[in-house]
Amino acid sequence: MKLQLALVAVVFSASTTLAQTTLSPPTTPATTEAAATRPAFTLGKETTRIVAPLLADGRPDYVGALDQARSKGVTPENNVLVGLLEVLGTGPEMISQKIHDEYLKRLGITQEQKTTFKNFQAYLKEEGIEYSDGLQVQEDQAHKGRWNSKEFPEIAAWLAKYDQALDQVVKAAGRERYYSPLIATSERAQLIGVLLPSLGGIRGAANALTARAMLRLDGGQIKGCQADLIAAHRLGRLVMQGPTLIEKLVGMSIEGIAARGDITLADGLGPDAAKNYLAELGKQPTVEEVATSVDEVERFSTLDAVLAVSKFGAPSLVDSDGVAIAGDWGDTSQVDWDKVLKRMNGWYDRMVSAMRMPTFAERQTKMVALEKEIEEIKAAGVKASGLTATDPTERTTVALMSILLPSVGKARVLADRAREWTDLGTLAVALAAYRGEKGAYPEKLEALAPGYLKEVPKDIFADAPLKYRKDGEGYVLYSVGPSLKDDGRGAKDIVVRMSK
Repeated sequence: MKLQLALVAVVFSASTTLAQTTLSPPTTPATTEAAATRPAFTLGKETTRIVAPLLADGRPDYVGALDQARSKGVTPENNVLVGLLEVLGTGPEMISQKIHDEYLKRLGITQEQKTTFKNFQAYLKEEGIEYSDGLQVQEDQAHKGRWNSKEFPEIAAWLAKYDQALDQVVKAAGRERYYSPLIATSERAQLIGVLLPSLGGIRGAANALTARAMLRLDGGQIKGCQADLIAAHRLGRLVMQGPTLIEKLVGMSIEGIAARGDITLADGLGPDAAKNYLAELGKQPTVEEVATSVDEVERFSTLDAVLAVSKFGAPSLVDSDGVAIAGDWGDTSQVDWDKVLKRMNGWYDRMVSAMRMPTFAERQTKMVALEKEIEEIKAAGVKASGLTATDPTERTTVALMSILLPSVGKARVLADRAREWTDLGTLAVALAAYRGEKGAYPEKLEALAPGYLKEVPKDIFADAPLKYRKDGEGYVLYSVGPSLKDDGRGAKDIVVRMSK
């Protein structure tokens, strides 16, 4: 999987970012014995953002810096990815041959691992069964509610075949770290061409766990169901430790599916079981904000690409398959590259600031305005790339911005949606514990704190209490969602309805 610039970060120590650990040296001209001429840029926070480590030609080694920071404290024994690869295998379906040997070396894997698990579609193909629309619907439903082998026989057979492999996935999920080596595949714009392992394989294993959890729940295997859901939560949150935005998004998807499983599990849990499960949920890894990815990996990708153009020209911007993503802009010898770098950093500062606004409404307002400006820049970039602008610095800046600036507003909304589902799942379990002890659901959510929760989470979107009301013997609990409109029923896909 390619690291795409436009994909919609990096988790280091608990409070230390890469910029803080590498920006202590003062601003100095970039010089190196290997460089034939003085580099056309200045190392510093306002320009290159980091000042070490450096490549032989004096450019910052962004890939190396990110990888060094991410690998600290990681061992084959505590890295969940090593455990997952023991199940998913180390073949080309998981790891590109371009990086295969070095990738395994950095992970500490000394021999090839065979695949012992296949996703549902691959299993059906092996069995000679067509992946019909009906089976696709069943696969989707298997994550969302109780089911049994009579209802979904093909899915039950798939899970039975890979039952031991899924037990290994549960065991692997108990590890504390997620580290996927970052390896450059180009000597020029390095971060654009970084390859990731198949995150689809990891997501497939997590999906299988949640499906097995719902099957076990229907069969009365409560502890087995809980173990599978907790493992899925951990996988999602561990993958979110990855240094790219795509890893964040995949982790969010896994976390959201696990949270929906929590809601199904909550229906019928006794008070002691519910309290114990709440305690387990509270022990899981914390979720890192998506703004970190934009602040570091996305920013570094852009700065790395700018510096590649400064040295090798626009044709140096190629993806991991060697396909050019920019044309020849002609002579750039008169470009003030420090100004270009500062402009790029200015844009990222604004994006990160917008993503970290305290409320969804504030974030949305800022991001919509920013993305409108970016679209205008991309339109202007067509003219700039046609060399109609007269100032070489402005012409090159606009052309680069039109290609490199990512659209990240949707990623922020997806992050908020995933968090909301996690909160709703936790509340559903807390409500089950309350009902088990008191005999009925509470009149208000505030009754859950501090006896069942330290505090009751607010609606992430509305920055106000979540909507909750008793409904007969059950309840309705919902967020107004990103529309911020309350129709009295809840957002279409962020609502919990419990019948009893």
